[in-house]
Amino acid sequence: DGIVLIDPETRIIIDCNEKFAGNNAREEVIGDLITNFIADVDRSGIAEKRVTLAPGEVEVFDRMHRRKDGSVYPVEVSRSMIDIGDRVLELSFVRDLTARDADQRQLQLSERRSAAAHSLAGLGYFERDIGADTYYWSKTLYEIYGLEPDVSITFDRFKNLIHPDDRSLVETSIQDAIQAKTAYNIEFRIIRPDGESRILRTRAEMILDQDGSVT
Repeated sequence: DGIVLIDPETRIIIDCNEKFAGNNAREEVIGDLITNFIADVDRSGIAEKRVTLAPGEVEVFDRMHRRKDGSVYPVEVSRSMIDIGDRVLELSFVRDLTARDADQRQLQLSERRSAAAHSLAGLGYFERDIGADTYYWSKTLYEIYGLEPDVSITFDRFKNLIHPDDRSLVETSIQDAIQAKTAYNIEFRIIRPDGESRILRTRAEMILDQDGSVT
């Protein structure tokens, strides 16, 4: 865990360990304001909690920290007040929760896919990672499009399966939904690799990250 010692009045970092400093030298972190490392510094109630924290009391909460390079990550903070000489300082243990949150997201993803598989009753199911341009397709969806399940799906590959006359409709509908962060429900034609033409109806919802951006 990261360990940081803070002046409760000035919010200046008095000392810290290398784990808290991360990719920075401890000397670069010591003397800086702790608020420069907190992404949600103006979160309601945090300032009041600092004032009312009693001697011997330990407070544990989750929040978002910011590295020197600007990247943001979730942490668990356990803080208390300690006497050092004639000074009362704030001691915090900071645990990076990135791995825990990743595990939780993977569990939620697995549960969502399982729920969809039970409710779709033979319909195809997909997920798209917009940033990575990757798709997850259910086995049924591969069968609908006439593809083998080991085929890697990207947006371009998906688009090439759409009937040329319907591509503009599909692209515009998807882009509009991403911009508006809403669902879309469209009907379009596809041409499978074996030449068979099919009419599909697709409904999709946008999934937002912690910043409210479409993922």
